[in-house]
Amino acid sequence: MLRSYSNPFSPAAGLGNITHRLTQRGKYVLYAGTTKTQGYYTRFRCDRGTRWVNTGNYGKAVSFTVTTEGGLRCGTSVPAGSLASYAKRYC
Repeated sequence: MLRSYSNPFSPAAGLGNITHRLTQRGKYVLYAGTTKTQGYYTRFRCDRGTRWVNTGNYGKAVSFTVTTEGGLRCGTSVPAGSLASYAKRYC
């Protein structure tokens, strides 16, 4: 059996429909999104190719992965820290 789920946030997030083949009876979770990573940086510059010099500039950085989408059957093992592992909380 094949089911399709339309993400209600598609226009804002640029996501289309999520399609996942349901191969067994059971509860499924469909998901789509990105993973956010954040941290701090310090800027260095190269001093005429001899050494790296701390410029004193620093700040906070945020990064996002490319869009990931999929589905999983509850009870399936997924990699820790993945978007699927976050979605599995809704099983």
